[in-house]
Amino acid sequence: MLAVRDDERIAVGTLAADVADAEHDAVAVTTLLERRQRVHVSLSRTHLPLLESRGLASYDRERGLVSPGRELVAVEALLEKP
Repeated sequence: MLAVRDDERIAVGTLAADVADAEHDAVAVTTLLERRQRVHVSLSRTHLPLLESRGLASYDRERGLVSPGRELVAVEALLEKP
């Protein structure tokens, strides 16, 4: 999975491909392309707008780009605690 920090942006298609590739399921009947398309739709319609509404991501729908949101650092700090 690609790590995105600070002002970096990643294309939604690249993010979808990384997520789909990480979802490796040996018994899946779908092709890699179908899995990537499913993840892209899910990210674009559901997950990225939700993350943006919580300040965890900035989602530029017109350009198809995602970057870290203003609240991401605070959440990362909570996740790193033992």
